[in-house]
Amino acid sequence: MRSRTPAYVAAALVLAYASFLAARSAGGFPERLQHGRHVPYLSDKPLGEDAYYMIAIGWNLGNGQGLSYGGQPTTGTQPLMTLAYGALASVVHATGGDRWTFARAALALNGALFVAFWPIAYGTARALSPSSDRDATAAAAAALTLFNYTLFRLFTYGLETGLYLLLAGSCVLLSIRVLRRTPSLADVVPLGLAAGIAALARIDFLLVFALFMGLAALGGRVAFSRVLAAGLAAGAIVLPWFAYVHQVSGRWMPTSGESQSRLIDAASATTRLHAVVAAIAHHLSPWFYPELVTSMRPRGVVLAASAALIAAAVPFLVRARKVADDNAWNTVELWAAAILALVAVYVVCFWPTYFYLRYSALAAVLTIPALAVGLASLAGARWRTAILPAAAAAFAVTALVTLHRGMAGNSLSVTSEFIDRHVPRDARVGAFSSGVSGYFFDNVTNLDGKVNAAAMRARRDGRLGRYINESGISILIDWPETMRQFVDPAYIDACWQPCGLPMLPEQGRCFVRRPCDASRW
Repeated sequence: MRSRTPAYVAAALVLAYASFLAARSAGGFPERLQHGRHVPYLSDKPLGEDAYYMIAIGWNLGNGQGLSYGGQPTTGTQPLMTLAYGALASVVHATGGDRWTFARAALALNGALFVAFWPIAYGTARALSPSSDRDATAAAAAALTLFNYTLFRLFTYGLETGLYLLLAGSCVLLSIRVLRRTPSLADVVPLGLAAGIAALARIDFLLVFALFMGLAALGGRVAFSRVLAAGLAAGAIVLPWFAYVHQVSGRWMPTSGESQSRLIDAASATTRLHAVVAAIAHHLSPWFYPELVTSMRPRGVVLAASAALIAAAVPFLVRARKVADDNAWNTVELWAAAILALVAVYVVCFWPTYFYLRYSALAAVLTIPALAVGLASLAGARWRTAILPAAAAAFAVTALVTLHRGMAGNSLSVTSEFIDRHVPRDARVGAFSSGVSGYFFDNVTNLDGKVNAAAMRARRDGRLGRYINESGISILIDWPETMRQFVDPAYIDACWQPCGLPMLPEQGRCFVRRPCDASRW
């Protein structure tokens, strides 16, 4: 235990840094995408635009308004993290805190979840290679988890990703233990219950777990009757959530999923494939923040950089396979196949390529332990002592470059500054992207349907313009190209006019209503 002290020190340092961000991030909204502050704005980063949807629902839940957004019941969230946010919000409310306080508390909570993921990664690495050097494995797992800047940003973004990886990683670890022998009913039911809880963190885990169990059955590692038992256990956990979704929206898919679904076509195929390759490079490069190179242009550079990062991981994975326990490694391979299938579903069915890194984040519960085993096995005694300091230095430099240069990165936080300064609080504002603004301002209505079932129904029926006109919205704020994705440009021309207020290019465009007949939209 004493020889693993450096890993515990690393955990304490990262938790302290997350707490520092929560405490020191400036309240308010940046005026421009680039500014002179050296402290990140809480509305800008590391908490993200889409995370503020979930944080808003959690805030409402904690204040006795149920799972609601904009005064209406919503299904556009992942339930378990939202419930956790609701419990946290009730504490903040009881102690007199405001929405800024709650945002800080949400960031601190995700920092704690990030640190808690290290024991899961270490436990899985130990399960893969029981006879390996424990101290070397602990140091490697700590370096690749606690000082993994990609993972840190995924956790502190503020969505369900952190809790999801924590629970899904626990499920993977449990499955390795269960499949060491022919599992009994007493083995698979707890595994199914664990999978159901992980699915409440993110519903797509149901597909991953079903594929994993199906492949295990086809490989003769578990009886089909046991697969059914595990499936029933998982289903019993998630069924109430699906019942709620259907009751509110009339559909089984939450509105957030429906809002972001669009089948791949010739026009989007190249963009999606480039994005998923870059995402895989992130998950296989925990010692480096690939965003520093994969955001470059042209796309050929991105592909070359991604391929190089992926290739750099191969020797460690090959070494991990050589020293790994065969039974445990075979279990991990089943999970890997199931996760790759999920990633393929996202590429084919969902358009937000900027979220492919998060959609594929489940891969981290496998890649980090495997890379830790390989790194611990290949590193000599002298190099082992340098693993944590080197990783810490890389983390610190990357954090300085991306979070502390005084540059705002989320244009929607800049839009919120415009709303705060220029829009009366009694005016109803419509926005298709309303994460930050919808959390801090009660007069904002979400229009892309992500958290608004009524808007989603209107989109589906081709009458979104009519819905906007009937909702009492007097101001529209968004980018013209975003608006054109959802409503006919002729509707904007006929029913809205520029509001005349000065707006920066990154703040979008502002329109005010004018009399029109919106019945055909």
